[in-house]
Amino acid sequence: MQRGGVYPLQFLVRFFASQFAKTPRNDGRWITLLFLATYFSAILVSTLFMKYDLFWAKYLRVCTSKPSFLDMHHLTSGLECTELGYDVLIQNPCEPNKLPMTYPRIWLHLSKLGMNQNHSGVLAVTTIVLFFLFVFRFIGRLNTTEGLFYGIVLCSPPIMLAVETGNIDLIVFLVLGFTLLVSQLQHRFRAISYLLILFAGVLKYFPIAAIISTLKETKRRALLIFTLCIASFSIYIAFTADEFILIHHQVQRSTYLSYGGEILFKIFEDITALSGFSLPHFLWRGAYFASLISVFLFVEFYVRRFQGHAIRSDFIDSFRYGAAIYIVAFVFWDNWDYRLIFLLFALPQILDWSKHQNALGGLSLAVILLLPVALWLSSRWPADMNFRSVNHFFFDEFINWFLFFYMAYALLLTLPAWLKSAIRMNQKQLPVLMVFDTGENPCFVQQPASSASNLQKSSHS
Repeated sequence: MQRGGVYPLQFLVRFFASQFAKTPRNDGRWITLLFLATYFSAILVSTLFMKYDLFWAKYLRVCTSKPSFLDMHHLTSGLECTELGYDVLIQNPCEPNKLPMTYPRIWLHLSKLGMNQNHSGVLAVTTIVLFFLFVFRFIGRLNTTEGLFYGIVLCSPPIMLAVETGNIDLIVFLVLGFTLLVSQLQHRFRAISYLLILFAGVLKYFPIAAIISTLKETKRRALLIFTLCIASFSIYIAFTADEFILIHHQVQRSTYLSYGGEILFKIFEDITALSGFSLPHFLWRGAYFASLISVFLFVEFYVRRFQGHAIRSDFIDSFRYGAAIYIVAFVFWDNWDYRLIFLLFALPQILDWSKHQNALGGLSLAVILLLPVALWLSSRWPADMNFRSVNHFFFDEFINWFLFFYMAYALLLTLPAWLKSAIRMNQKQLPVLMVFDTGENPCFVQQPASSASNLQKSSHS
């Protein structure tokens, strides 16, 4: 059935695109704030008739833990036991669950400040408040639909899992957020932002992926900074290899509150094993690697098909942060869902792309519509291990694989021209795609952005 010559699916796509593209009359961040205020008010009111953590888990789908801000306790307990002489990466009796600390030893220097578990609540609440303040500053002025979208995203179980546990990734998020501010400084001061990315990589390893933001620089400067940072990080990993391996083996993991490339195949492996149809583990690993290769080939095909299209990218720096971190985490680790907070860096650019008809428009709109679904699906363990109980996890993981494809595709499609030439992506000598910064590039007239603040705009030197 058609509507005015347009298929229903096309009509829905155009409808949602038009809603996100509306010029804001009032700041939609008030709607997002209302979502958060209602969310936390509900938790507060729940204490009148039940334990708040049970309400949070049962009705808001956030797996709670004891004590509150458990991950912050994980850090502060390590500081406590370090002062008592323990090597907390091996033995940490101060930790509420007696688990060894799974953060790099650089965090232990905080013990010199006299921090202990009594400071966990203050540290967690301060970090959470700063996190939300930065997010509201970062996303900039929104229209009504965007305000609704961010409200649903920020109240989703993965974001709130980071809040409930007081997770250290919130601190790393703030460090990377500060690098975005620093990156807007004058040319000679921008190198500080790359040092901060290197520092974030030392804190939790995976943030080193954000060094891809050097692509905003000129060819010579980008190669120099990228090489120096990667070399420095590699030297750090080489000198702390025992620590890196120890943390990797001791970190707690979950199949059903996590995302990553192997998660889908682990679910298949668990279900088939229980049904009596068990396959060797290496076959599942092989299926995972084959899927990775297939996605990259598919990405390459799409990049070659659309590389001649010009795409306006006002917020490319922050997008590269979020996309690169998602890709690296997806390929190399099984990640607790709270790590999805780093997708917030990519959302302003994705929202902007979804409003235009270009090589990324339709896919970007699909991401905007599917992301909230994925965030709300993977939020608790299945009641039983059978296909019926875990079928929504399959849908969740298929969305995660689509996000992986999209992030890789968008990153490659928006590479600077000099890098595209270097890796011979344009064999037919077609016009290469340009990533336009409306603030400095004369190809576009400067227009006010409605979905993100100017602090995210990239600067091409």
